[in-house]
Formats: sequence, C-alpha cells, structure tokens
Amino acid sequence: MSRTIIGVLVIVVLVAAGAGVFFLGSSNPGQSSGTGVPATVGVDVQIIEDDPVLQIQHFYPSNFTVTLGQNVSLAVRNGDDEPRTFVLSAFNVNITMSAGTAGRATFHAGKAGTFIYFSPPSVPSPVSQGRPGKYIQGNIIVTP
Repeated sequence: MSRTIIGVLVIVVLVAAGAGVFFLGSSNPGQSSGTGVPATVGVDVQIIEDDPVLQIQHFYPSNFTVTLGQNVSLAVRNGDDEPRTFVLSAFNVNITMSAGTAGRATFHAGKAGTFIYFSPPSVPSPVSQGRPGKYIQGNIIVTP
C-alpha cells in the first residue's frame, strides 16, 4: 500500500475512535457527588497525526471546558508515531507517552480562566524520516 492510503486509513480509524469516545463518554460536568464535593469529570484528549510524512499533528479536542472547583480525570492518547509529552503547566500536569499509548493525570481545577496545554516538538526518529513532530497546543477553559 502506498503511504497516502495508509495515512488516510490511520486518520479514518483515529477519527472513528475519537467519535466513539466523544459520544460514549461518561463525563458529567458540573454535577456534584451529593456531598458538596464537585464531581470528577472525565476528559479525553488525543494527539492525532494528520500527515506522518510532514509530521503534522493536532489535539482533539483542541479546547475543552470544565467548571471551577471540579476534579478532572484527564486521559491523553498519543496517536502520533513518535513519543510525545502533554503539558498543562497551570495545573502541574506533565504526561510522557510512547507512540500509540495513553497517559492519565488527575488535577483540581482550582482557578478560573483559559489555560494552554501543549505538546513540544517530538524528537526525530527513523519513523518520521528525521523530521521532528510539530509543537501543538490547545486550551482548557475553567468557568466559574
């Protein structure tokens, strides 16, 4: 198979998986556990590689919103063919993942605002023909 066909198949599978996660997710933002403690909300983020030859990636979703005071259970799936790191400095989250794996972190959304999450450029490898993965970023919005 040509690289183009393989690239398209990879994108189709990742989009289908992302849609399944989105539509079957069990997060309930803003709901309390009944004890006055904010419920934990689950958030799934993916790094999707759009073009493995040119090393073009993006986050899906590129933005997400949680409520101030919630605990957030974050799952990040690395759909890139290179190891990647996910960083959300405002909440001391730093997850390093091998290609095709996922990482988890939990944090308390204790301050309102819009905060950047990012993945720095990946280290070039034979898989990427010596090209580093691009810097990618998204935003978490914490609403009062």
